Amino acid sequence: MKKLSYLLLVCFLVLSVSCKDDEDNNPNIVLGTWEDSNEEANEGEDYYAVETFIFRADGTYENSVTGRDSESGEVTCYYRMSSGTYTRSGDKLILDGSGYAHLYHPSGCGTMEELVDYDPAEPVEPREITFEITNQGTELTLDYGPCNDTCPPNAYCICIGPQTFIKVD
Repeated sequence: MKKLSYLLLVCFLVLSVSCKDDEDNNPNIVLGTWEDSNEEANEGEDYYAVETFIFRADGTYENSVTGRDSESGEVTCYYRMSSGTYTRSGDKLILDGSGYAHLYHPSGCGTMEELVDYDPAEPVEPREITFEITNQGTELTLDYGPCNDTCPPNAYCICIGPQTFIKVD
């Protein structure tokens, strides 16, 4: 009986570890729509900012920051939008936006038609982001790396620390 108990324990541990490995190696783990929002209106405004990442099975992504109405949650304005392709290597996502639109609103938040291109003459460099999926696949944390004092030309520099997104689809 004692040997059977040990055998069952070993089998359980092996299965637990192999399931963890399967989840970590799942290439589709980032697929879907992820949002980060504090749901608090900006001072003097009746909307709050939401950052969204959409990762598709065809290797493309969209990233946007929109303003949402404080009451209804509907999109009321646009801060920025970008798109491109992505690849995954272990716990890294490599986002490559070259050849895609990278738009921002010059005065903060406005209509989609008012978004302008960052600088179409300058190529956008790929960026590598460390990611982690937690809370049974419902949270995606992106770590953009250490903050630098300077941002090299044509690089997309973020200095905000790790950012956690909630899966919405």
